[in-house]
Amino acid sequence: MATKKASFNLPDEELETLRLLASERKVTVTQALRQAIADSNFIQDQVRQKSKLLVEKQDGTVREVAVHR
Repeated sequence: MATKKASFNLPDEELETLRLLASERKVTVTQALRQAIADSNFIQDQVRQKSKLLVEKQDGTVREVAVHR
């Protein structure tokens, strides 16, 4: 995969969240950003297809997640 260097401005809170995701997943911040983009792309694809996004908790309860376009 060809890559390009990019620069982004993020609020401190969002940058800290990205760093936390990277730490929890034991990946680089760059890889955490790539994964977040892939996750977002998957969710948006599902929204475009009018699919429902559901979350099942450990106790078996299921909730629909509202996703904004």
